Amino acid sequence: MRVDIARFSFAKTLVTGFSRTERPWGLACLASDELWTLADNRTLARMSTSGAVLGRYKLPQPRLNVFGVGEVLLLQQPPLSPNIPLLAAARIVDLTRSQPWPGPIALPQVTKKTDIASGLVNCGVGHDNRLPCWIASQSRITISDGTPAHTSIVQPAFVDDSAVDRRTPLQDVAATSSSGLWILTSTVARESGRRVGGRLTRSNLQGERLAAIDLQPRARLIVDATDSWAVVLTTAGTLVEVGTR
Repeated sequence: MRVDIARFSFAKTLVTGFSRTERPWGLACLASDELWTLADNRTLARMSTSGAVLGRYKLPQPRLNVFGVGEVLLLQQPPLSPNIPLLAAARIVDLTRSQPWPGPIALPQVTKKTDIASGLVNCGVGHDNRLPCWIASQSRITISDGTPAHTSIVQPAFVDDSAVDRRTPLQDVAATSSSGLWILTSTVARESGRRVGGRLTRSNLQGERLAAIDLQPRARLIVDATDSWAVVLTTAGTLVEVGTR
């Protein structure tokens, strides 16, 4: 493995147009460069790339988060019943209609105890229409394009090889064109009160480690990835490219 300062740049954008009572949560970027977020648990807001709110759309039921893949919005529904899909796919032409997305399902115990992480879904960096998603308290990853025939379950065997935060073992995941993964695992210690990633691992869909590196400074998320490299945003505010050659 090798680490280089990435040949990329990024900029911060001030988000405008939300009221004082709104608490934006989640961010979905579609293939058309449209940006979407939840203004509240029943309202989707569409934003421009400059961060301005362009419109609001009421949802028929509460949602906990929003993700994007291709031209589809993935909305997380509350885990009201065990063993049901936690994500529903909706297209922007009709946000009132949705269908279950093959992905993480509600755990049997989430309706029996107060365990927020067991009911929350995270999704990482997708490739084409394939998106990796997982329950925050688990290391089991579901990769899907929305069809059961193209849905894979990955249980990384190497997560326990390093000291991770057992409450949220996965910090981020990125899918690549070769049906492989880059997996950023969490650390036990937090920095400035926030969870961070300490080890970046290249994996296949059998959950086997192909290569790994401990990051310093630690990483917040994976920005982009291919078969041979991944770019991470570090806690120092820099972009670093990690390669396998």
